[in-house]
Amino acid sequence: MAAKLRHWIEKDLGLPAVGSFERDFANGVRLAQVLVAAGLADDDLVRSMRQQSSSSAKQANLAALRPRLQGISVAVSATLMREVATEKR
Repeated sequence: MAAKLRHWIEKDLGLPAVGSFERDFANGVRLAQVLVAAGLADDDLVRSMRQQSSSSAKQANLAALRPRLQGISVAVSATLMREVATEKR
């Protein structure tokens, strides 16, 4: 499944290669880029995010993403967002 998701992100959406899903998506920026490329969010979402790996940047970015994800009917709990930020599998 990871290979199919990687192909979709890289080939179909035209985004940069994914190295590690856990690391690459931990600060929320990559997920925002996916939403924008898929037509589910506007560029302002990515521009508003901090391209950093600090805890505060991850928390702020993921907090900004949460309502967007919920708006497209993706169930997102605080626990899930914490696990993403800490790069849990």
